[in-house]
Amino acid sequence: MTNISTYNPQHTCLQSRSVKAFTADWLSKEILMEIQSNPDIPIKAIQEKMQQKYNMTVSKMKAFRAKTQALNQARSYFTGRAKTDVLLNNMCEVLNSRLVDGRDKPIITALEFVREYLMKRIVNVGKVIEQKNDFLTLNVKKKFDIIKNEANNLTVKWNGGQKYQVTCYNGEQYVVDVVQKTCSCRRWELVGIPCKHAVATIWDMSLNGEGAEIPEKLVDPCYWLSTWKEVYSHKIGPISGRIMWPKSCCPTKLIEPKHHTPIGRPRKMRKKDAMEKEDNMVKGGKLSRKLKTVTCGKCGNKGHNKKTCTGQGDSSSSRQRGASGSSQGAAAGSGG
Repeated sequence: MTNISTYNPQHTCLQSRSVKAFTADWLSKEILMEIQSNPDIPIKAIQEKMQQKYNMTVSKMKAFRAKTQALNQARSYFTGRAKTDVLLNNMCEVLNSRLVDGRDKPIITALEFVREYLMKRIVNVGKVIEQKNDFLTLNVKKKFDIIKNEANNLTVKWNGGQKYQVTCYNGEQYVVDVVQKTCSCRRWELVGIPCKHAVATIWDMSLNGEGAEIPEKLVDPCYWLSTWKEVYSHKIGPISGRIMWPKSCCPTKLIEPKHHTPIGRPRKMRKKDAMEKEDNMVKGGKLSRKLKTVTCGKCGNKGHNKKTCTGQGDSSSSRQRGASGSSQGAAAGSGG
């Protein structure tokens, strides 16, 4: 029996727990609200928060990955330089679908296909622009009409300066600054189109005689119809055929590539795949007879051949095979 030499009643070991479900993806969703309010929150603060809330120990690397994922999702981290809320690549996919027919052609033919397509597209878009008399482009006008309909149910309160408090029907409140073109929801800064809170504020300023402009003029210039018209104002000129092209002064003689014949007899066997080399069924270029069932030609049973047959078959099967053999012999004799 072992005697206890010393005993320490105080527990000095650090308590730590680890759960597989406690991943960086799950952690990023937990700290998303904190990241939105404070994008520069330190890693140590995230670790302390998880320790206090769940009594769980989070490593620095996991907290760093969670913060990175949350920053990518948080709207507060966006700079607003792009002036769009499109997160997909549908715009370039539409162009790629138009160029599918020219991809498999030679380089000059493919470039000619792209030039002709762009030339026709500029003309078609120009016709659409000439038919419009609105201040905004067609798609943006449809979106802005929806925003103005949603702004009818909002309540606006002025603080006496350049900021306004907008209250929604569900009790949510936002701060709008028309001079700086900002809203606490940050949609106006990110997209470049006044949100419903900003539209309600502009209408309230007009009613109070504060000299506010119409909401459409506060939209970013990239969505104006005049900007769209200016982008498509240039034209791609037509060119003559290849027979009319000027001759190049550069040498165009094509030289065949150098061919080097390797030393030794050329190999005839194909290169085997890595799986074929590891397969035990193929040895020496021949397929193994492993897992292959043979049938005895003497007794008719499976698992051996007639050379190793010791009469495992029953007498009835032997008689039947003997009778069939004698009948075949008699038939052959009568035929002779």
